[in-house]
Amino acid sequence: MEVDEQGVAFSLNILALTNEARNTYGLRHQDYARYRQYCAKKIHRLRVSLKFTHGKGRFTKPQEITDSILNDIRYLHIALFDTERAWSHAMELKRESRASGDTRKKHHLIKKLKKAAKLGNQLEQLCSRETGKVDTRTVLEAQAYSSLISGYLLFEKQSWQNALDRFAAARTIYEKLSAAGTSHQETLCQSAIDELDPNIRYCAYVLRLGSDSASNVEDLVKMTIGKSKGVGLDLLEAEVESVLAQTRQEKAASLTSISWRDRTVPLRNADLAVCILKAREATTDLENASDADAEATKMEMFDKLLEAYGDAERFAKNAVKEDADATAK
Repeated sequence: MEVDEQGVAFSLNILALTNEARNTYGLRHQDYARYRQYCAKKIHRLRVSLKFTHGKGRFTKPQEITDSILNDIRYLHIALFDTERAWSHAMELKRESRASGDTRKKHHLIKKLKKAAKLGNQLEQLCSRETGKVDTRTVLEAQAYSSLISGYLLFEKQSWQNALDRFAAARTIYEKLSAAGTSHQETLCQSAIDELDPNIRYCAYVLRLGSDSASNVEDLVKMTIGKSKGVGLDLLEAEVESVLAQTRQEKAASLTSISWRDRTVPLRNADLAVCILKAREATTDLENASDADAEATKMEMFDKLLEAYGDAERFAKNAVKEDADATAK
C-alpha cells in the first residue's frame, strides 16, 4: 500500500491496538513477562512479513524505520509494539523491585523506560503532520501515547512537574478525542483518562498544587496546561477541531431528519446537519458541566451553543430562500 501514490493516509488506532493486546496477552492478570514475550514475537512476525529483518546478536543494530520507507502500516505497528515491549519490561522490573527491594532493578527499569520513551517519541515523529503519512486522529493519538510513556519515565525519576506536564498533555488529548469518534473510541479514551488521573493527583500532591490528594483533576490539568505550552499543545485545538469536523461530516451524512414538536422534518442540507450536530455536542457539554467548573468555562460553552444555533438558523434561512427562488422560476 503506497501512501504517496494512492494518497491514502494510514489510520493507526493506538488505544484500540494496545488495549486489545494488553488484555488478551497477560495484562488482564498483570503478567508483564507474557505481554513482553508477545510483543517480541509480534515484532519478529511483522519484520519477517515486511522483509525488514536484521541479524541476531547483542550488538546487532536493528534497521530504523524512517518516513522515507513508511509505505505500509505494519511499519507503524513495529514502532508501536517496540515501545510496548520496552514499557512492559520496565513494568515487570518494577514489580520485581517492589517485591525484592533490589535497588539495582530500579535503575534497570528506568533504563528500560528511557528506551520506551525514546521509541515512543520516534513513533510520534513517524505519525507527525510533517510526514503526511497518517490521518489527524492518529497524529493526536501518537502525541498522547508518547506523552504518556514519557510521563511514566519522569514519574519514576521523581521529576514531578515534568511528569505532570506530560500526563496533563496526554489527558487533554484523550479528553478531546473522546468527543470525536465512535462510542468504542470514547470508551477507550475514558479508560485511558481513568488510568491517568491517579498519577496526576499524586504529582499534584507532591508539588502541593491542590488542597489535598483528591483535588479536582480537571482544574489541575487546566492549570498545568495554562503554564506549559511546550508539549505540543499549541496546535492541539486546531487538530482536534479537524478530527471533530471529519466526524461531524460522517454523522451528517446519516442525519436525514430531525424531530421538533412532534414533527419530523427532513434534512437535505449537509451544512445544516453539521450545525445541528455541533449544537448537540455543545448541549451535551453544558449538561455534563459540573458545579466545580468556572463561570467563564460555562459561558464559553453557552457561546459555542449559541454560535452553533446561529449558524443553523443562517443555513436554514438560506435553504428556504433557495427553495423559494427555485419554485418561483
